[in-house]
Amino acid sequence: MLRYVLLITMILINPADAQNFIVGFRGQQDLFDKQAFEELAKIKKLEPIIFGAYEVDRAFKFINSRNDKYELYGYSLGAWSVKQVLSLQHRNKKRMPTHITTVGAHHTLKVDFTDYNVGFSNYFDNGGKKNKSPGTYIDIPHHRIMQHVTDMYKLRYTKGKIY
Repeated sequence: MLRYVLLITMILINPADAQNFIVGFRGQQDLFDKQAFEELAKIKKLEPIIFGAYEVDRAFKFINSRNDKYELYGYSLGAWSVKQVLSLQHRNKKRMPTHITTVGAHHTLKVDFTDYNVGFSNYFDNGGKKNKSPGTYIDIPHHRIMQHVTDMYKLRYTKGKIY
């Protein structure tokens, strides 16, 4: 009987069914290009999950309720949220994301995640032009940078590169 229960359990809880995910944080006043984010998630074969910039605790609980690999993504003020979640994960000795992407972070926000030993990509527009963190400056309006970054990822994945 115990063997039967174990077999059924193994069939029902199939690791192949697990889906890695990407947690995206909206910017101030909930600004966020949902279509660009979902397109990026699809390119990366990740389940898109979206939180508001101030929903750090909810995101932390959500991430740790699952055992799947995950990435963090922050648009504008959402880059601050990424920092907060990363800090919580580190402080509580939880698993870290496989990659971090920030898009449109302000020039005063430090988004250098080198100390956490996590791969990251930062994309700055005019509001982040003077940011001292590593990243790529793109001369594009703030409200268009998410789609531009998604288009860049499309090109990278098309050519077989990941980051």
